[in-house]
Formats: sequence, structure tokens, C-alpha cells
Amino acid sequence: MKKSALAHAQHVNEAASQDELSALGLKLRHARTVRGMRLADLATVSGCSESLLSKIENGKTTPSLNTLHSLAKGLGLTIAKLLSDDAAPKGIVMREGQRPVLSRMGLGGYGVDGVETELLIPFGAESALQATLLHVQPGARSDGLRQHEGDEVGYVVSGQITLTVEGDRYFLKTGDAFFFPSMRPHGIENPGNSPAVIIWVNTPPTL
Repeated sequence: MKKSALAHAQHVNEAASQDELSALGLKLRHARTVRGMRLADLATVSGCSESLLSKIENGKTTPSLNTLHSLAKGLGLTIAKLLSDDAAPKGIVMREGQRPVLSRMGLGGYGVDGVETELLIPFGAESALQATLLHVQPGARSDGLRQHEGDEVGYVVSGQITLTVEGDRYFLKTGDAFFFPSMRPHGIENPGNSPAVIIWVNTPPTL
């Protein structure tokens, strides 16, 4: 009975994830077609292959946050504008368990598997800031180095990370903070044996 219930729960979760992937693909295709762009056009400006773009649009693969950021930028959008249903968030408080988590919306986290990006400022909010809570599992790392306009600031709530900024590597542990211009290529990894949690804020928003 327990095995049957577990199998049912897994089936429901997989179906929900597939629905989210399909919805993401439809929004991406719509944004591309209304701009009169072919797959090849968006692939060229975003640096993403046509085959990968096609799989994302057809809900057959989960894009990393970096990949989606490149695609949104190629469309002249932020990720929030791409995914937003134009519904402004209600209220000013988001309780624990109510905040959107990108990996549960059909998206990869900050990088590859093992990173969950929890939004502290919801999609649809008019804000000059972007704030996230990163949950980084042991051994997980960002999907390459990111580079964009603005500034970054972060605080390690728990665990440890290695922060790479323009080729320099910094070991950070609980209680440490960092700040740097976003134009400097940057990425993270968790070299420890326990999960790391980081409050990460940047401006202007890139999501």
C-alpha cells in the first residue's frame, strides 16, 4: 500500500513537472513568433543551438537558468517578463512554502542539478532589485560563469561555497558576505559535504 501511494505521488509530480515544461515552451515559442523570429534567429542571438531551443519549446528538456536568461535576453525580455502572466503579486509577505522555486516551475536553478533558486521577490513585481535564496547541494556548481550589467551582493546563511569572480576563487563560509560588479564573470560551487544556503541580491533584475 505504501509503495503504491509513493508511486502515485511520483506519477503526479512527474505529470505536474511535464505540464510546467510544456507551459514554459509555449510561452517561449509565443514570444519568439510574435517577434517574427525563426528558431535559427533566436538561436543565433542567444548562443543556444536550434536543437536545444526546439526541445525547450516542445517541453522535452529543462533549461538551466543561464540558458533561459540568454534566450530571454535574445528576445529583449527578462525571465520575469517572459514567464509572467501579468498578474501583480498580492500582499507584501510570502510565507515559508509560498515562495516560487524555479526548479518546481519547469526551470533549472542557478546552474545545473543540485541548485534550487527560491524567489524572494515574485515574478510580476515592479522592483529595481532581484533577490533569491539559493539552496546549493554538495558538489553542485553554476552552469558556467555569468556576466551582465549591475551589482551583486550576497550572504552565506549556512554551509560553504567557492565563489569565482573573473578567475579569482574565494572560499566563503557561514556568516561571510560578498559584493562585486555583475560585469565581472562569476559563478559558484559547493565544495563541502552539507547543503549551502545563500541570500543573493542583484540590481537590475536579470530574472
